Amino acid sequence: MADKPLCSVEGCDKAVERREWCSKHYQRWMRHGDTSKTHRYEGATCTLEGCDRPARAYGLCGTHDMRKRRHGDPHARPAVRRHGCLVEGCGRKHGARGYCVLHYQRLLFAGDVKADVPPRLSPGTRQDWLIRHIEHDGEACLIWPFSRDHRGYGRAKMDGVAHTASRIMCELVNGAPASPDLQSAHNCGNGHLGCVHPRHLRWDTVSGNHADKIEHGTHIQGEAQGSSKLTEADVLEIRALQGRMLQREIGERFGIAQTTVGKIHRRKAWAWLKEASVPPSRPG
Repeated sequence: MADKPLCSVEGCDKAVERREWCSKHYQRWMRHGDTSKTHRYEGATCTLEGCDRPARAYGLCGTHDMRKRRHGDPHARPAVRRHGCLVEGCGRKHGARGYCVLHYQRLLFAGDVKADVPPRLSPGTRQDWLIRHIEHDGEACLIWPFSRDHRGYGRAKMDGVAHTASRIMCELVNGAPASPDLQSAHNCGNGHLGCVHPRHLRWDTVSGNHADKIEHGTHIQGEAQGSSKLTEADVLEIRALQGRMLQREIGERFGIAQTTVGKIHRRKAWAWLKEASVPPSRPG
């Protein structure tokens, strides 16, 4: 096979790729119309008045181009970064949103940078509180007085291992669970509100605890979830279309994946939804 001719640009010893040029010089010709130019704005200065820096993009120097991309205006200047806390009289360095770590934590958990923060609890305080309330009686729920997680459940440690406060209380009152799979279930349905009443707790299976949540109306499922694409009526209609339409066609009709349609048909998804009269089909 004969060797390829060399690029026609003087001094270039690379093989021809397109037309009479190598890849590098062909790209320059495509971009700038000149094989000798390495940049569209080569030799040009920034188009903004008073700026004599070399142009980099859109006729602007690097600084003004960055300001235009970030702020929409090449003249815009970034805000002066504060190095101190925004709270007057606080000399600490800022950590987030202009506040120091202390004031930011107050803002995050109490909604006010000047809110009083309870002193840090000594180790064992939460566990001691649970032990003192083992004999607590009465009908009203006993609410966990310390911090709670995002689900509303109190957290504490037993023998150095972190658990929900309700599970520790259940073990203190009812003894260790017969199986590690058992969960601490609430008869009152207020576990998410921080209840740790010793008389409201029992050991139960996962399915039994789940049934309690449904009965108490505290289990979020179906269309009550913000991310749900389907309503209960949609699911009933999807079930009714089984065997009458392809799963792919059903998925396209309701804007869901074919695999989701299959799970609904096999009762792997929305299994809790009982059969009822099927609503009218959607048009189209």
